[in-house]
Amino acid sequence: MSDHVQRRSVPSLPDLEGIKPASSGSRHVSLSDLPPIELDLDVHPPASLSRECVEAPPLPPEVLEGPFASNEVAVLAQYGVAPTNIFLAMAYAYRVYHRKDELERMVRAWRVECARLAESHTEILAGYASRIRRALLTVPSFKPTLDALFSAEQAWAQNDATFARARDAHAGVVRQHDDRVVDVERQLDALRAEAESHEERLELARRALRRAEARVQRIQIEQRNHEQSRGSAPPPSISFEDATAEINACFGAVHHADRELQALRGRQRMLGTERDRHVCARQALDEQFQRSLGATTHALAGAKKSVRDLLASLGEKALAHRCEPSPEADETAGRVRTLNEQLDKENRSLKLCIAARDSYDHDGYRRGIVTASILFSGVALLFFGLLFFRAFG
Repeated sequence: MSDHVQRRSVPSLPDLEGIKPASSGSRHVSLSDLPPIELDLDVHPPASLSRECVEAPPLPPEVLEGPFASNEVAVLAQYGVAPTNIFLAMAYAYRVYHRKDELERMVRAWRVECARLAESHTEILAGYASRIRRALLTVPSFKPTLDALFSAEQAWAQNDATFARARDAHAGVVRQHDDRVVDVERQLDALRAEAESHEERLELARRALRRAEARVQRIQIEQRNHEQSRGSAPPPSISFEDATAEINACFGAVHHADRELQALRGRQRMLGTERDRHVCARQALDEQFQRSLGATTHALAGAKKSVRDLLASLGEKALAHRCEPSPEADETAGRVRTLNEQLDKENRSLKLCIAARDSYDHDGYRRGIVTASILFSGVALLFFGLLFFRAFG
């Protein structure tokens, strides 16, 4: 497991059963008489510790081999023993189905926690390397790492410049569409206000037409009354020809006002169509820009990650060699050591959850699923058979 802290085993103590306590006439056993005990512990884990947890890929089989107790996995899994009875196997399959889902959520939670700690681990080392980078330029052993870091930074700068040029060009085209949309909206606001004024004029012309029509009807009634009374009733106050001329004038005003209003509404529709066209064009440009920059964005992210990883590696080497002794180096080493211990615990919990999730009896689970499917199918066939028998029997 190259990406996890490896703890090496400690040789067992020699057999001291034959050594007796000191008594009169016996030789005293001192510490110098005992064989030396060698401890081989790796207390400086690599900077890439649990780096896979950031992207949460599928763990290899060797990662799942953890120093777990014999019943530790079974206690966490809570699957129980797979029964041999096919009907009890259905209950086992039901229990495995729901418990496996819970364990999968636990695995995802541990992966997120491992990713957070690994990210903090990398950020601490990268930040420390950035602060002492200038002091490491004179150390020959760091020249290959610094050269690789410089190349990665150049690649990052080139990708960032390419991205900036494409983004600026896209922003310029989009700005033209946005300006046109703003101008069209301003014209539409003016046309709306003008249309409201024309609607008021049209309404006034229609009211005048209704009054003229009412006046003509009154004149007709007065003329009819005058003819029926043979001159005894007073003649109309206005001639029928004058009233008709007034109606024609009102008709002309209504027609003119309605025609101007329809023209304004036609201009509104044209401007609205133009606005929608610019909005759609802007959306299409945004989508095309996102698609075209997929490779550039991926390259930019890869270059940034490469720079950060190289800085973290540089910081780890500086801490290991203590090239820059200072209180800051001691503090950073303590924080890294604490994170490594936390990562050990989180990685072990993650491996335990994965082992528990996959520890169910696959044959028993499959047997329960098959039994339940057959039983359900038989009940369904029996039910529909009874319905068919009652309907046509």
